[in-house]
Amino acid sequence: MIGAMLRLSLVLLVACGPKTSAPANPDQAPLGSGAGPTPTGEPIAATPDAPLPFDRDYPRIVEAAIAMYGDLHAALAATTDCAVATTALGTVQTKYADLIAANAAIAREGRIAELKTAMAPREDQFAAAARAVMELPVLPACAKDTAFTRAFGRFTGA
Repeated sequence: MIGAMLRLSLVLLVACGPKTSAPANPDQAPLGSGAGPTPTGEPIAATPDAPLPFDRDYPRIVEAAIAMYGDLHAALAATTDCAVATTALGTVQTKYADLIAANAAIAREGRIAELKTAMAPREDQFAAAARAVMELPVLPACAKDTAFTRAFGRFTGA
């Protein structure tokens, strides 16, 4: 079960949500294009001085995702104690709440293809970080621990 949940967490950043980034309204500019309104109708800042909102700053999201898996690995590598691992999951989830929220917005708005494109140059590094987490002994050790699996589900959005 944990293996499936972890695979879901990997998918969380690159493959969940709709398979297209086509706008719901064909007259609307593509999401993330910097043109036109957001799905809520708010204009997207197009000035070069204005920083992009985090959920539209794909290079920052990619960096944060790789860092999150590194932190998750570090937090879980030192234990097979499920209570300790559950607390560690919560700590990492709290630290990366902005990343988790940005990913949810990207999936909800159908911008997964844009994120995949941004992630492509770093895919090997991201996959290695995720694989390192999947290979931790704590995952099978805590696979039947209710608190851990719930925490993992909250972390992955499952």
